[in-house]
Amino acid sequence: GLMEIRPAALKIDRRIVAALRRDTHEADLVRQIVQIARTLGVATIAEGVETMAQAETLRQMGCDILQGYLFAPPLEEAAFRDYLDRQRAPALGGLV
Repeated sequence: GLMEIRPAALKIDRRIVAALRRDTHEADLVRQIVQIARTLGVATIAEGVETMAQAETLRQMGCDILQGYLFAPPLEEAAFRDYLDRQRAPALGGLV
């Protein structure tokens, strides 16, 4: 069963995230995925987050990790390190 697999996290596909605001079925699906993840004791990762509205909705639903262009495009390691350094810069309010 699923408990034997022991996933580290359950990912919510970007297509579901994209339809969140216009389709109640996707919202119900996200809530169910979050509940399953909690039952298994693992995190939920929402992919393809592009708007603040999506981020707020997903956070309210209990998603643990949000990924997407709202935060940054996919980055190579060196670019990611530069991105983190800029996020920590005092001029940006020390965001991490």
